[in-house]
Amino acid sequence: MSEDPAIESLIESVPKLPSRPSLYHEITRTMEQPQSSLADVASLLERDVAISARVLHVANSAYFSRGLPIESVGAAVPRLGSGVVRGLVLSFETSEGLPEAIRAYTEGLSEHALQVASMCRSLAETNEDKEVAFTAGLLHDIGELVYLSANPPSQWSVADHHNQVERPGPSSAEVGAYLLTKWNIPPFVSLAVRYQDEPERFSVRPNIASWLRAASRITITPEPTVKEVLRRFPELETDIPVVEALLGARQK
Repeated sequence: MSEDPAIESLIESVPKLPSRPSLYHEITRTMEQPQSSLADVASLLERDVAISARVLHVANSAYFSRGLPIESVGAAVPRLGSGVVRGLVLSFETSEGLPEAIRAYTEGLSEHALQVASMCRSLAETNEDKEVAFTAGLLHDIGELVYLSANPPSQWSVADHHNQVERPGPSSAEVGAYLLTKWNIPPFVSLAVRYQDEPERFSVRPNIASWLRAASRITITPEPTVKEVLRRFPELETDIPVVEALLGARQK
């Protein structure tokens, strides 16, 4: 992705950008070693107490819990799988170091992102698509964090973001994809984030971008049904099978 002066200007105006994901890259390098194991991933995680706690929280959440509590990182990693763990670490690291003024908004955004990620992952058939879909779901709103950091609002919600009238300048999807590319995040993830509102332009894996677009809207629809989601978001008329599949996954 080439340099974009408008995005660079926006990024330069932010006093505290989301953090560069160093632990994510360390885990990636470890996973690429032929003799590496899930225990090696767990050992890396255990060095960061805050991220370990958040990984444990997700492992015991309704999205991944199987009724038995997970009490250690060593048990959480096999439960979640290395791809999910890597996506979570990336998401957690990039949400660190944000301005205090937007801390109140990041919890809602994180919960929304986890819902979107879990729904998208449920539709993927291959392990590679599962990891891309989950990671892109976790990070699909990272560009909005940049905008919030640049101009912290007095009031904001996830629904406000997805219902908002277009703002001048680059979209939050463009900003997010630009930042992910700068951080050397795999291109399929950054492209899915970039084209989440224009899935037809993501020619390699348009299904993942379609899942992102539909899931992000379903999760902000109170008591969602196909009819209600389409009423609120008519752009999803072309993706009715995706909406139906995601609603089915959400109810499991």
